[in-house]
Amino acid sequence: MAIDRAKIQKQAETFMGQGRLDRAIDEFLKLIDDKPDDFNLLNRVGDAYLQAGKVSEAIEMFKRAGMGFERGGFNAKASAVFKKAHRTQPEDLDICERLAELYRQTNMIKDAIQIHIEVAESFTKKGLLKRALEEFAKVVDLDPKNLKNKVKLADLYNKEGMREKAAAIYLEVAEALALEQMHVEAGQILERAKTMVSTPQVFLTQSRLSVIQKDLPGAAAHLREGLAANPRSAELLDALAEVELQSKAPDRALEALCEVPQLPEKSLVLAERALREMVRNGNVAEALKLFKPIGREFGRRGLGEAAAKALRGGLHGALNAEAWIQLADIAHQSGNRVEQVEHLRRAHAFALSKDDQEVAGQLREQLAGMGIKDLDEAPAVMASPAAPTATFGPGAEIPVEHSDIDVARRMQIQQLERDAEHALKNRFMDRAQETYNRILDLDPANYNAIVRIAEIHRGTGVLSKVQMHYVKHAEKLAELGHKPLATELLDLAEAIFPGSTRLYRRNLGLLEAQPRPAAPPTPIALPAPVEELPVLPLELEPIQELPAIALDLDRSGVPTVPEPVQPMEALELPVPPEPFMEGFDIPAWEVLEAPPQPVAATTGAYPSQPEYEWSEITAAGAEELPPLELEPLPFPTDQPAEASAEVGPELASALADIDFQLDYGSPEEAKLEIESALEANPRHPELLRRLDQAETALQRLGKKASPQVLSEADFEHSFFDLSDVLGDALLETGEGEEMHDATNVVEKIQSVDELFNAFREGVEQQVKGDDYDTHYNLGIAYKEMLLLDPAIEEFKKAMRDPERTLECCSMLAICEQAQNNPDAAMTWLRQGIEAPGFPPEDAVGLHYDLGVLLLEQGRRDEALEEFRAVSAQDPDYRDVARMMH
Repeated sequence: MAIDRAKIQKQAETFMGQGRLDRAIDEFLKLIDDKPDDFNLLNRVGDAYLQAGKVSEAIEMFKRAGMGFERGGFNAKASAVFKKAHRTQPEDLDICERLAELYRQTNMIKDAIQIHIEVAESFTKKGLLKRALEEFAKVVDLDPKNLKNKVKLADLYNKEGMREKAAAIYLEVAEALALEQMHVEAGQILERAKTMVSTPQVFLTQSRLSVIQKDLPGAAAHLREGLAANPRSAELLDALAEVELQSKAPDRALEALCEVPQLPEKSLVLAERALREMVRNGNVAEALKLFKPIGREFGRRGLGEAAAKALRGGLHGALNAEAWIQLADIAHQSGNRVEQVEHLRRAHAFALSKDDQEVAGQLREQLAGMGIKDLDEAPAVMASPAAPTATFGPGAEIPVEHSDIDVARRMQIQQLERDAEHALKNRFMDRAQETYNRILDLDPANYNAIVRIAEIHRGTGVLSKVQMHYVKHAEKLAELGHKPLATELLDLAEAIFPGSTRLYRRNLGLLEAQPRPAAPPTPIALPAPVEELPVLPLELEPIQELPAIALDLDRSGVPTVPEPVQPMEALELPVPPEPFMEGFDIPAWEVLEAPPQPVAATTGAYPSQPEYEWSEITAAGAEELPPLELEPLPFPTDQPAEASAEVGPELASALADIDFQLDYGSPEEAKLEIESALEANPRHPELLRRLDQAETALQRLGKKASPQVLSEADFEHSFFDLSDVLGDALLETGEGEEMHDATNVVEKIQSVDELFNAFREGVEQQVKGDDYDTHYNLGIAYKEMLLLDPAIEEFKKAMRDPERTLECCSMLAICEQAQNNPDAAMTWLRQGIEAPGFPPEDAVGLHYDLGVLLLEQGRRDEALEEFRAVSAQDPDYRDVARMMH
């Protein structure tokens, strides 16, 4: 049974004013029972419980209100409620955890750290040290640059016997101190870790500290010391190869790589660099000898192609007979007989060219054992593997190019990557973006950092930022000579806004990505021929003729049909002038009747007509008749168009705006929109139906709609005028001319974008963050100009006002739908439906729009549920009855 909420609310407030708190709370609870999702009222009841001294009941109400606000996305309100609950009962750990999480989401780092420290101290007093350590670890995650907190956390781990965790933190701190050129402090922290464990990480960190101090021999010594304690450690051997390569000892680098068990494929980059250095120094034979076990191992693992590529790249064209023999061995280990034979033939030809009969004889015998005897013929030319072309599609894996940066910078990049991952984990997007930018300052070709920054921009919903981020870095990389990677970034930008990178490609000298040729269609299998059957002749009996029947018909008394009367020739009369009807803009085919069809000559009997000669007609003369007075034709009323009238994209957008105004109580604005749309779509049934709804709503409110749409003078003192910002930039000559040059189009768009960005910056400087009305109006303006991304930003800002939640959710859904993002549109509609603090009837329009979207997606059952929710509140709402059947 429905209750009178206004009456009960008034009674409760009266009791509160009289100090009768228990009676007031009882009345408030009635309202909560009737509407449990009224979170503002739950917060109010919690305050009343506090005044009455009932702390436990107050905390329960605060928790319900805070969790409800948090689910609805109102983090600021949720933080305020939980903060009040935390002040009331600071020992409640559930409240502390939720409040700290809300502080993290709203980027209030100091407040979140303070909450975690309080919780950790509470656990420490209770003797729950492990729980306290978990809270201290959260503090370190929130502020990873605070090395003092990290050292304290490591000390606590050490006291609790968790030596591995403590040592890992000590090593991380030592490396960070070394990067800050605090070598003495870094050494002291490192010694703490060495007293706890002797894992490979200890020696790796020790070698990194030496590399940072430019002590490469010391770094190699530390790594060999680590190998003595951890034989065949892949991490130590790989690091030793890197250090030896930096020390200009490529032979020792290859020796270290040969000892790595199950050498990873990425280490082939180091092997190729070492080969190149040895070839440059003239040690080709030694290089091939050291690389041989590496190539054979990769061949056995099915990675022969990668090993062969590294060998070719390392020798850099200096392929001798031994090199071809090694390539043949790699192909043999991979099971590729064709390449093995081809490489052996090339080795034989090379040996003959060098007059090395011994090697040539051995190769001849080997080929003969394989059944190859035509060695006198020139070997077939093998095409060298083509260089990778810069035609990578979006999302394709690009070839990894080695970036010749020193070890110290590489270590600094690794530390920055860890810091950025910490920031992303804790959702500190600004901090993560700043860290990735520092990585790009050290290594502009760091693909991971470029992509991560793009993902951060994409999370804001502003795709133009993502596109410009890719373009700017593509320009920078092209200048540095990384054209394949620059092309890849431009392809990613092209995937966001097609056609937006043509000018950049031309300026940078990059070709457009060519589509891959389509595979030829498979031939259609024809059916087997069917054996023709013999045609048998049909034997038909001859048709017997029947005798004719003689009929004696009496034709007396039957009237004869007279000859048809010939039509009289038409008289040539002067054509009367067409009457001029001023203001009558109805098409002629809708007013005039269809011309009479000519009557076909019939064969019936007509009475005889007298025939007249033309001379008799002209001699008789024409009698003048008085002019006929006709009543003026009434102006035709608007007739409804046919039911099959189409709804174009522009009209669909206008109808959505009109429905929004009708749903949220703005019939005057709705009628103005309808009248404006009727000018372009006269007598459209959808517009006429909505016009009736708007007039009915105005009559209920006792108002009269404006007779016409607003004139230009009405906008003279509006909030902003784009012409003040854009000036005459858009009024260029030849606006109406057809532009066929894509370059001019792109340049023109760029100039408009620059001016519009300047306009937006000026508006943002003038508009305060809490001026929700202005942000909402800006969103409407941007939407009307089809600037959907800025419109979405403004609606999100305006949504911080709880009173505008439903309106903003509806407008955001409209914008997302216009961008062909139905899933995002449905998410906004559901968020508006589930928003707390609104009666169900306010969300009728959102339910209807959600049902329409679900129906378009083919999800009829879910759509039917939404339409039923609409019908439960208002059975006559729009065409919900038709949508349900």
